[in-house]
Amino acid sequence: MKLKNAINICFCNSLKEVLKDSDKKLKVLSIPMVFDIGNLHELENFKVQKYLGYSNDDFVEIQKNLREVNKIINSSKVKNIVVWYSEDSNDYCVMLYFFHKLKENSDKNIYLINCSQKLFSKNSIIEIKKNSEIRKEFIPLIIKKVKKISYMDKQKYINEFERNFDKPGAIRVYYNNKILEVSYLKLSELVYKHLKIGKSIYLNKFLIEDRFSFSHNVIFFIIKGLMDSKRIEVKKDIIIKKN
Repeated sequence: MKLKNAINICFCNSLKEVLKDSDKKLKVLSIPMVFDIGNLHELENFKVQKYLGYSNDDFVEIQKNLREVNKIINSSKVKNIVVWYSEDSNDYCVMLYFFHKLKENSDKNIYLINCSQKLFSKNSIIEIKKNSEIRKEFIPLIIKKVKKISYMDKQKYINEFERNFDKPGAIRVYYNNKILEVSYLKLSELVYKHLKIGKSIYLNKFLIEDRFSFSHNVIFFIIKGLMDSKRIEVKKDIIIKKN
């Protein structure tokens, strides 16, 4: 299956640019949404994005892309769709949402590419965890593991979505090839414990993301919650005190 004969859907704008750079003829649509926090109603109404400070331009772009996804799903002309995701919890959750949207549609050939891979290139091993880490030269290696989705696979993903997207304010992490719901209290205590005073929010976010493999959205959501509840004090993006 050639990528240029399909619609390519990803959930990260940087990957969209890499794919377009690798082949100008590719049709690529990106949906950079927050999907590992909140239930379906909260997600489709951008409640979490608003809390995290997304701009109006961001909302316009996301809504435009969601309309485009609906057109693709309902178009009789589109037969092949390639979904690029990773084992980042947000990527995986948006992928599940895509299958939820496909629930009533059975005339598409769906292909999945899990970008979280170990690549062997020029006598070295490159471990990709998230789509934002992909470079143009990695694309030919990554697409070797494309997988065509069966009806049973599709139902499995739809069922996983329905099990995990009904609780308001739910936080989801990816662990052992599936999504797990984690309480805000438990996660906030873990993040709070590992925050370093005197370091920037962004460095702290990077260190925690690297250590626990939580998504950018989840860590930022937790840190903002700690700031709003006065458990940490921040000045000029530097954590100056833990209360």
